Amino acid sequence: SEMFIVSELTTVWMIANVHEEHFQRLRTGMPVRVSVQGHPGRTFSGKLARLGEQLDSATRTVQARIELANPSGLLKPEMYADAEMDLPGTHPAVFVPETAVQELKGQSVVFVQTGDDLYDAQPIEIGRGSGGAVEVVRGVAGGDRVVTRGAFLLKSQLLKSSLAEE
Repeated sequence: SEMFIVSELTTVWMIANVHEEHFQRLRTGMPVRVSVQGHPGRTFSGKLARLGEQLDSATRTVQARIELANPSGLLKPEMYADAEMDLPGTHPAVFVPETAVQELKGQSVVFVQTGDDLYDAQPIEIGRGSGGAVEVVRGVAGGDRVVTRGAFLLKSQLLKSSLAEE
């Protein structure tokens, strides 16, 4: 039987699942930013060490091994983590929380502040999603003040007032 396990944790690996549409743009050695639930608000720098050879048919992902320096020992085996990589060919985009997007008459909309207490339902075209946010391809621009909490209440008030007019 085992009496003890010797481990050296000054360098640790993270195994990340990379979605199928992204893995063609990944290269070993690319910088990676990793955040773990055990240390909120802190990021750890690493690099992509190896990209898997096989696509998981159920999740449509490929495993990627990320190497992280861990001189202070803050990272532990089996921690849950998220990895971010700047992929070549990416472009700046506007993202809003999923909760900001409402459906109105079959169209995705967000509520944009147009005055002190005035909001306008702005039709948008949505793109990819990431971590509870969605990309806005068309309809709002960076700097627009979009309602992120309470959008459903604004939608309800708008529908209520339109029913009263009919």
